[in-house]
Amino acid sequence: MIRAFAILIASALCAAGFSPVLNLIEPRGGKRGTEIEIQLIGDQLFEPQELLLYKEGITVKSLEKGSDPKSAKAILVIAPDAELGEHPIRLRCKSGLTYMRTFWVGQFETVMEARSEDNKRDLNNEFNEPQKIALNVTVQGFADQEDADYYQVEAKKGDRLSVEVEGMRLGRVMFDPYVAILDKNRFELAVSDDSALLKRDCATSIIVPEDGPYTILVRESAYEGSPSCQYRIHVGSFPRPTGIYPPAAKPNEDVEFTFIGDPGGEIKTTIKTPAESFSAFASAGGSFSPSGNPVHISPLNYLNESEPNEGRRRPFRQVIHRPPLALFTEFFPRKRIRIGSASRPRKTRIYELKSSPARSVRHSIALSSFVTPRMAANSAPTMIKLTAFPIAASISWHRKTVNTLSTFATNSTAVVKISFTESRSLNALLKYFSPFHLQIGTTPRRTR
Repeated sequence: MIRAFAILIASALCAAGFSPVLNLIEPRGGKRGTEIEIQLIGDQLFEPQELLLYKEGITVKSLEKGSDPKSAKAILVIAPDAELGEHPIRLRCKSGLTYMRTFWVGQFETVMEARSEDNKRDLNNEFNEPQKIALNVTVQGFADQEDADYYQVEAKKGDRLSVEVEGMRLGRVMFDPYVAILDKNRFELAVSDDSALLKRDCATSIIVPEDGPYTILVRESAYEGSPSCQYRIHVGSFPRPTGIYPPAAKPNEDVEFTFIGDPGGEIKTTIKTPAESFSAFASAGGSFSPSGNPVHISPLNYLNESEPNEGRRRPFRQVIHRPPLALFTEFFPRKRIRIGSASRPRKTRIYELKSSPARSVRHSIALSSFVTPRMAANSAPTMIKLTAFPIAASISWHRKTVNTLSTFATNSTAVVKISFTESRSLNALLKYFSPFHLQIGTTPRRTR
């Protein structure tokens, strides 16, 4: 028995020793409608057989081994309509299958960060000596330790200038990027660190106030980068909304969505919803947002909130004749508001719901914002209060769902009160559109 176990362990170790390892794909991405040669870097890459692609839009034209077992190379053909963003890839060799790595599809040409001939230092770490780039490009670079990278573009008054960084999402190391748009006097016009939409990655946009040069600053947020802290930064006139409304819809319907949070104003578009949740991409001026806004697909009947409903005397009333249903609303108005103190609620929504009949009703709230909900429920008909407190690390609660269960008497009326409080330290963050999704449905009564 012991001998058989030892043979099994030895066999597993031998197999692990010959398993192929894929550490990196270079370059990290490519443009729609082009062919691109990529380098596959790793170990034990003997006799590569095929690349496994998990999304449509990319095909493999050729695949061959490199000069040593630590590399291979391939030519990818990216379709003009390939989905923007992340595309998972695995390499299969005769000795096995590698772990998954990612390749990113963009809409712009990719340029590399200017570096020295020996590739040991960059040449764009001074504000007065930035790397000059054209609008509507994607730059691939590194955020070294105590490093700040500067890129300069020329922009016209009234145009949109947007930037979005793919850093943490590249999946190589724990990398928290920071980006800022600076004017010619080095004043910050817009900054972004974390975001509810992109998690640890960042994006920001402005309407250009006057003709002239504008500088994009990219760095690791705490200046603790390394040569492994790679990023792809998109710089151009593309739209970059921070939210979409409604944030959910039923499958296989033509739904008008409104993209909110772009400095150029709201962007409306009608989309035929698929059968599953998806990402919607805003479009303006012939360009798209580099990454989409998530849309939840649910078979529930739904309705959109109507205002005013910010007081007990003016509730949003809806009779639930045929639960379940979903209520789609937004957390803040579409303009920036004055933020109150953490101890005083600034925003309150009242919903009066009648069960007809429903023995029990489940309420859930899923947020994609800088707040996280806390819920408590008492036996109906009483008030259910949800209070959300924003915190600096709120990204951990991105699209988090919290549930509570309340029992209703037949033909009773339940009043749901949702109140939010904000921290004054997050004034700059809370200007973003933050939708939430309230689901009301029936569940069977449980007995012990």
